[in-house]
Amino acid sequence: MEQKKILVPLGEGAKHLRCVHYALSLADRIPARIYVLRQKELEGNGEYDFDLLDQALNELIENARQNGVSLSFYKAGGNLVDEIVAMVNAEQIGLLIFNADDELSETVMSQVRTLVSSQIIEVREKE
Repeated sequence: MEQKKILVPLGEGAKHLRCVHYALSLADRIPARIYVLRQKELEGNGEYDFDLLDQALNELIENARQNGVSLSFYKAGGNLVDEIVAMVNAEQIGLLIFNADDELSETVMSQVRTLVSSQIIEVREKE
């Protein structure tokens, strides 16, 4: 079976880690390579501690790699939509996993949807 390439774009906040967990659960069932792309810190945004998010991501990445999952972590250097589209095209990403409970993610997802042909999954918080 061919390896599925999955991109998980992350915004601010720990709720986005839900999407990484979803991708990891897919990788338990199908051969997959996971790419995590985190948006850059926004100037003047003191509301969120990106170091805390990076620490949690690093722990997830380390655990995934120890379990044989191929996972790469990138920080966007520019516009998140442009970075997503570039990565989809360069790496031939077949699946994008977005957080559906966040206005910024919804905006980015709607823009990306018109620019790529990859399948998109929206992860929502369980009620």
